[in-house]
Parts: sequence; structure tokens; C-alpha cells
Amino acid sequence: MEPYKTCTTRNNAGSGWIPWCSLTGDYANDGRWENCAHCEQEFGCTTDGSSCVFPFNYQGIWYNECTTINNNGQLWCSLSTNYDESSSWGNCARCPEP
Repeated sequence: MEPYKTCTTRNNAGSGWIPWCSLTGDYANDGRWENCAHCEQEFGCTTDGSSCVFPFNYQGIWYNECTTINNNGQLWCSLSTNYDESSSWGNCARCPEP
């Protein structure tokens, strides 16, 4: 299954089809989620407004959230699932409210 890059209503009929998102990059195993009103407040966008892609691979390690590794303490994320191939990234920021 292709990972979602935004909120989804899939399989949320019990909550009236309210958009939701995983709180980690491994929902299938940890089951952590929230309705998108919460998710939109979490880091998941970049300072230029692009969407982070989780999980992403950087130097052979998978990240499920923004990281400060090799960025002088500044949170960043990849804009693709494999940073090593694309080298596209951005500094993390809170996503704007819809």
C-alpha cells in the first residue's frame, strides 16, 4: 500500500468520515492516530510550505518524524521517501491550519 502524505478519511466511517492521520510512520504496527484537527498542529510541513514525507530513509536509517541529525540542531525532514536518492528536504515547521 502506498503511504499517505496527507490526512485521509479511509476506514473512518465510525467517526463520520472525519479526516485522520497516523502519529507515526508505522500505523500498521503501533496504531497511533488522531483526527486531523490534531495532526495539522504537528510538525509535518517545511518552512516553505512543502509536506514532509514519513517515513523517510536518510543514510540507511528510517525516520518517522522530523530529525535534527546533521542539521545544526534544526529540525528537518525529507520531501521524498528516500533522501539519499532525491536530496530534497526542508526545515520543519508546524503545518498551517486548514
